Amino acid sequence: MRFSYGFPLQQHPNPPALMTATSLSQLSTHAADAGCSAVFLTEHPAPTQRFLSSGGHSAIDPFVGLAACAGAAPDLRLMTHVSVLSYRNPFLLAKSAATLDRISEGRLILGVGAGYLSGEFAALGVDVERRNDDVDASLPLLRQIWTGQPVTAKNHRVNARDIVADPTPVQDPLPLWIGGNAKVTMGRVADFGQGWMALPNPAAYGSALRSAHLDSIDQFAHKAAYLQNRWQANGREGRPEIMYVVTEAGEPSTEDFDPVKYRDMVARYGELGVTWLAVNGAGTTVDGARRWIDRFHDEVLSYVGGDAA
Repeated sequence: MRFSYGFPLQQHPNPPALMTATSLSQLSTHAADAGCSAVFLTEHPAPTQRFLSSGGHSAIDPFVGLAACAGAAPDLRLMTHVSVLSYRNPFLLAKSAATLDRISEGRLILGVGAGYLSGEFAALGVDVERRNDDVDASLPLLRQIWTGQPVTAKNHRVNARDIVADPTPVQDPLPLWIGGNAKVTMGRVADFGQGWMALPNPAAYGSALRSAHLDSIDQFAHKAAYLQNRWQANGREGRPEIMYVVTEAGEPSTEDFDPVKYRDMVARYGELGVTWLAVNGAGTTVDGARRWIDRFHDEVLSYVGGDAA
């Protein structure tokens, strides 16, 4: 099992002390030394006040932030978890991803998704009701752009003729992981991706997050099995990468966190095909964030493994 550390930049407002290249680099190194294999950032370029006041969060630009981490630890992977495909023209997204993969010498994992926050879609001038159309138009086009060969494409998003991308990614293929819980997401992973970013989603939040219900290990097992069947039906070898979040043991940043139960769930999810776990860090200062990483190492990573555990 590998772990991806999420910077404590999913707050509102986000702490200025953590939004510097120095702090991002220092925390990346600390996470790598503790045994994490990757760091991740999410994106919310235009969150609504209603979303923020009801427990939502803002975020820094993930590509800019991850670029600041690229020189910190030479083996640390850099993840977007996730970048919303509707928010960026596919050619711009392809450029940002390929550039970051070059800067990091081939360490980007591009996590993408359909998005859910309708007010954010509106602010960016895109139609939330067409988000699945955007995903289906973008995924094959990204792969085509990254070949570096002339691209001609016309759909509701682009009208391109003989467009050539430079740079192309170091990795071939660049790891493309797709977030969401619906069967259509599994199909996209099987068709275009290397990994699935599953989203814990209690029934009460299903409509708000515009994603299929997922809040039990039994539900997860069913979805993981469906994905593997689709993967094999497409003639693909091996297994897809799967990243998830353990929610059954409380938040690692809170007093009710149960590390023994967490470690048990790590093993159980591993048996179901999970290869990565995302963990959301906490803290408002670099020292506070480091202490959180140290605690997570002592209570979890030192028992269940990790790159430096």
